[in-house]
Amino acid sequence: MPNIKNQEIVKSLKEKFKVMKGLILTEYRGLTVKEISDLRLRLRPFVSEYSVAKNTLSKIAFKEIGLEAGDFFSGSTALVIENGASCISCKSRCRICKSTRKSEDQSRFF
Repeated sequence: MPNIKNQEIVKSLKEKFKVMKGLILTEYRGLTVKEISDLRLRLRPFVSEYSVAKNTLSKIAFKEIGLEAGDFFSGSTALVIENGASCISCKSRCRICKSTRKSEDQSRFF
């Protein structure tokens, strides 16, 4: 039986996935807490969010809203949930990743 905390996380992810305009799955391994915090701050003006969630919970949320995740959720996966202009937050995230040379996109959904 799923615990309450996980159910709340899935519910929150489902709500975010339903209204998103785009999603970038990215590897976060190697990024420091400071770099992740900086990325979150830089994405906020573009109405985008950088989030780390358990892959299993992300897959469940995807499935419950009728999207197929396939094998995209594996390893150290972070989510860039885009609610504004997708290309702007993508460019911003790419600039940060180029400067750190530590993160790579795994897949994109638009």
